[in-house]
Amino acid sequence: MFLVHEDHVDQLQYVIQKVKDFIEDKKGKIHRINDWGMRKLAYKIKKSKMANYILMNIQLDARYTDEFKNLLDKDERIIRHLVMTMKRAETVDTIPPPEVSSISDEEYETDDEELEESYYEDDGDDVLQEAKDENLSRL
Repeated sequence: MFLVHEDHVDQLQYVIQKVKDFIEDKKGKIHRINDWGMRKLAYKIKKSKMANYILMNIQLDARYTDEFKNLLDKDERIIRHLVMTMKRAETVDTIPPPEVSSISDEEYETDDEELEESYYEDDGDDVLQEAKDENLSRL
């Protein structure tokens, strides 16, 4: 699975082709490619609220796994990726899960600095300190 930044969706086919070329070059197989389209992110990533989700099931020799991850890491159009090992190939198309927002739209609009400040605000009840003390007492 990899996510393409919303500003680079016009280059989506080039990104997919780059991944396909790598797999074919390494004598791997592509079992399926599902384009889940633009979806709302749970939180901002690289100032983006949306990303295009691509789910691929590939077969690739294990010695190329790190090189494949590096390819995804170095492409600025890909903002997140997850590579997992499966016991068998999935070839049936997968429909995307329904979009669910875990935070309200108002919280979503809050910038990262505000979130960080509100997280560390002292609300006077010392809950964080109590949790730290409890964890230390377990040691």
